[in-house]
Amino acid sequence: MGRISKRIIKEWNKGKSNRIVSLSEFQLVNEISKDLQNRLARNTSDPSNRIYVLMQNLLSYFAEDISTEYDFKEYYDKVSEVDDEYMPSYPPMSPLTTTYFTYWCFCDLEFGEDKESICSIFHDLCVELNFEKEMLEALKNLSISYMGLYKHLGFEDGLILLREISTGETFKCICSAGHRGKKGKSGW
Repeated sequence: MGRISKRIIKEWNKGKSNRIVSLSEFQLVNEISKDLQNRLARNTSDPSNRIYVLMQNLLSYFAEDISTEYDFKEYYDKVSEVDDEYMPSYPPMSPLTTTYFTYWCFCDLEFGEDKESICSIFHDLCVELNFEKEMLEALKNLSISYMGLYKHLGFEDGLILLREISTGETFKCICSAGHRGKKGKSGW
């Protein structure tokens, strides 16, 4: 656990006994959670992907909220620099989707002395708050995963077989959007 996580958890524990939480805050969180779950149930074809979509949404709320209370200047400077260079989903045509860029910002972009990410900090806080096992596992998976470029090697056991271009490591995967791709294509 990094210094930023420790500081946030310390301040959370210190503040939770002194903080007055209004009923409207609980209602808002409940409404957001129900809305997210309903949208995911309607719009996500792969049920195993739902928890990752939910985690991305929660990470987004967390990042927005935490940025107002803590100094994340190094993080936001890096995001702004990369956003200006690659302009995800903007003209001129960018190879990056907004979703890909968001996952990279939350899960891969490390900052601070201990090289933490928004996802690793959120995971550490969720462990402290005793979140459900499935949520913690999804956050851990997002924290240890990383974006890369892959070559399509074909199919094995009904799964897509990819080789990471930089390391040569192979992975079996599914594409939750249903795209199966073609053997020999790079850029996954």
